Amino acid sequence: MIDASFILLLCFIGFTAIAFKFGYKKSIAGLDEQISSVSKTVESALQFLKQAQEKHSHEVQYGEVIEHEIAEIFKRNHHQIEEIQHQAKAELERVMKNRIIQADARLDRLRSEVMDELTLHVTNQVVQTLNSLFTNHLSSPMQKKINDHFLNELDQLFEKDTSINTNATPQKIVNGR
Repeated sequence: MIDASFILLLCFIGFTAIAFKFGYKKSIAGLDEQISSVSKTVESALQFLKQAQEKHSHEVQYGEVIEHEIAEIFKRNHHQIEEIQHQAKAELERVMKNRIIQADARLDRLRSEVMDELTLHVTNQVVQTLNSLFTNHLSSPMQKKINDHFLNELDQLFEKDTSINTNATPQKIVNGR
């Protein structure tokens, strides 16, 4: 007789064979679809990788071009900066020369004004001192003698034939030089 475990074994083998026969094609088809999907995904990823590498290559080339252009711009700008600095230095020197000339002119004008005022002040002091000397310290006959002496000097100057355009100052003319 047939043992129950043997029948169970035969049923299991039959079930496995039927499941294998009908389920095998579906399993294979599902696996083929998954393999195809994975293959397409890998191909797509490889294309994206290739595109990314190409873009990276273009970006590297573009970066090199930009670096070269930046270096050129830097050289031009550096040259322009040096030129502007040279122009600014020349302009500054010109302005400083003008200011020095203006300052010298102001100093000369101030010197002249100070000298004129000092001369006027000293002259006034001398006149006051001489007036004081003549009126207070010299006698009347002595004053008359000094006045006569200077009048004679003036007469001699008028009698001489001297031109007006001589380079001699009035003091030199009075002293006879």
